[in-house]
Amino acid sequence: MFANFDYSLYKKHSIIKVMLYNEINQEYFNNFIEEWNMLYNSKKNFIFIFNTINIGLMPLSYSIQMSQFISKLKKEPKQYLQKSIIIVNRNIVKYMLNLIFTYQSPVAPVFLIELNHNTNDNIIKILNNQQNLINKKHLTTILP
Repeated sequence: MFANFDYSLYKKHSIIKVMLYNEINQEYFNNFIEEWNMLYNSKKNFIFIFNTINIGLMPLSYSIQMSQFISKLKKEPKQYLQKSIIIVNRNIVKYMLNLIFTYQSPVAPVFLIELNHNTNDNIIKILNNQQNLINKKHLTTILP
């Protein structure tokens, strides 16, 4: 399994938490994309919180496919994804994400936050649009 989608905060707060795992193949990646597409098909705004603590070096082909998927999403008449918060604890993951967003800018603001003792507080600040209160050393913002 590559991704586990947790909808426990979706009804009340429109938040989907996604735990990513290092186990990836084309089927798992396709399932990840299908789940994301289902969210768009529901036509309801949402926020992603991705946790990448279980991710290591991934094949480059999936970064390219992710960039292509984002490009396709950007052609949609309405963007339901409002923002993404991505928790990172490895430089290689940050590098792969920067690679994806170099090829294709995101559909909504992306906030890369480093895993540390302030991570939960920082997530709350981003959700409340108070990211300016976060130490910039621990936050990278990527805009559409």
